[in-house]
Amino acid sequence: MRAQLLDPARARLGEGPLWDARRELVHWVDIDGATWHRWSFDEGALPVVPLQQTPGFLALHADGSLLAGVATGFARLSDNGTLAMLALVENRSDHRMNDGEVDPSGRVWGSTVARSCDRPTGSLWRLDLDGSAHEAISSVTVGNGIAFTEDGTSMWFVDSAARTVDRLTVDPATGHVSARRPVVRFDDDEEPDGLCMDADGGVWVAVWGGGSVRRYDTAGRETARIEVPAAHVTSCAFAGPQLDQLVITTARRDTDRSEAGGLFVAEPGVQGRSPSLARIASPAPRPR
Repeated sequence: MRAQLLDPARARLGEGPLWDARRELVHWVDIDGATWHRWSFDEGALPVVPLQQTPGFLALHADGSLLAGVATGFARLSDNGTLAMLALVENRSDHRMNDGEVDPSGRVWGSTVARSCDRPTGSLWRLDLDGSAHEAISSVTVGNGIAFTEDGTSMWFVDSAARTVDRLTVDPATGHVSARRPVVRFDDDEEPDGLCMDADGGVWVAVWGGGSVRRYDTAGRETARIEVPAAHVTSCAFAGPQLDQLVITTARRDTDRSEAGGLFVAEPGVQGRSPSLARIASPAPRPR
């Protein structure tokens, strides 16, 4: 399979694609450009929205609003890009939020990373339903893709610097994680980045430096591959009314071809799952 270009956005560091069925949009961000992008399958690319802080990911709240993981923590996001902080987690200029996800119980998870991406000083944070933030994993270098099984008892998690896709046991009642073990290992010239799961339990991993998205079963065996015409593939998510389109974000470097930094799409032949909805206390007002 080969992905096709949807939006030639030329993002410096495209990340975090998210299907929003209520708005019928794909949301994604350019981390280095500090912008929020939206794609409509009917209308194409919508106007880009500048953000006040470096974004890492976006999430859907059960009330219809949007949440964001940004440089200093978790925030509410208004339609014009204004941020209202929910929880500060690492208020330091040399760190930022990276990838994130909502678990089936409605908690929001996000990983932090040193901006240099070369030190194990980041963490995986959990925003609980009462709005309190807790460190779930420490000593993370480049925390990336996060996904949960439907019953919320297992988490997939990537630390790109370790070049592994790990699986952890989760207590759905408390969010406590344990029993972390690597399932997929990558060679030295490739790194796992963002990921998502399909309805059959397969894990689709964006491969930074590998120009592809690869599907793995629960035993870590590769079962499918989508080639992407950009070397630095960052994340993926199922989108569209039938959740049968895989949208893919990429990054652009000085030596990359012109399509790098764009939003791509492929038809993988399987369906995904709807994103879980955050249920954090004191949600933002519904958007106009």
